[in-house]
Amino acid sequence: MAQGFKLAANRRARARDNARAREFLSEQAWEMLKYARFWYSRLTLLHALTLWALPDDTERPQDLHGKGSDPQELVRQWLRPADDRIDIPEHPFVDAARRLSICALQTRKPEKFLWIDEAGTAAQVGSENAGLKDRRRECLWIAPSAGWSTLEPTAQQLLADVLILLILAERGDRMDDRMRRFERTEVDRPPLLPPCLTRSRRPLDPMRTEVRSADSPPGSNCSDRCSFELCPFPPKGPESRIEFSETFCMTQRAMLRAWRPRSWVSLRFRRKARWQRHVPVADLRQFWSEMEGRAWDRPVEEVRP
Repeated sequence: MAQGFKLAANRRARARDNARAREFLSEQAWEMLKYARFWYSRLTLLHALTLWALPDDTERPQDLHGKGSDPQELVRQWLRPADDRIDIPEHPFVDAARRLSICALQTRKPEKFLWIDEAGTAAQVGSENAGLKDRRRECLWIAPSAGWSTLEPTAQQLLADVLILLILAERGDRMDDRMRRFERTEVDRPPLLPPCLTRSRRPLDPMRTEVRSADSPPGSNCSDRCSFELCPFPPKGPESRIEFSETFCMTQRAMLRAWRPRSWVSLRFRRKARWQRHVPVADLRQFWSEMEGRAWDRPVEEVRP
């Protein structure tokens, strides 16, 4: 349902559109966000509300007073729970999405900070014919052909780890097993993320192949301190639903360099996201090198450190 709200919000308002219907959907999405506890639902609904809050005329100067004049406060109101319990920590992914939503409202360029479909965005670089792009923008905030390269580096970091967690939980064909793993990620007390995303990426072991799938059930490679039981990464094969491209992995590894391009300074880009601050940079670089090798089916000894 949250994904449906985001798809509806991606349609830009037209003169013939029913304003009351759009307002009703926006209110329902806000109401749903008040009670939602699952991190992915909250992130998706936040994206939807951000798209609905964008003005039709993106060239109009930011209002100093009134509705839409304070994006930070507006997003904070969206994420406030219904029972106003301030002791519930926000999920790191939702908190990162909050910051990006504020940037999208301030710049009015949602394609740089939000996405519509995680897998579809990560699967394509995002280049397209300029004329076609202009025509699509007449009816959609974010075109279906928008890829990961159009996102700011901070949004690319978030997209990558959101997909990793979804892949870990969504593996396999049995719906009851998948729902059970999703429930393990739906926690409201620390740790909110598994150690493979916040401490060490080694348990993910992404170089496993279909031949080794028999010894790769979820939880078989987790550390003793992990209660999520999601590792290792699903072996590459016919059953793998999503695979990162070599270019995507190379870009993720490049963002871990000490230098920062001038275009990244405006967002105070960190080469490690907030939830990655306890992961050694060398560990992250090795992980994305292995993911790059996985994309080309290279043996583990040929993967660059």
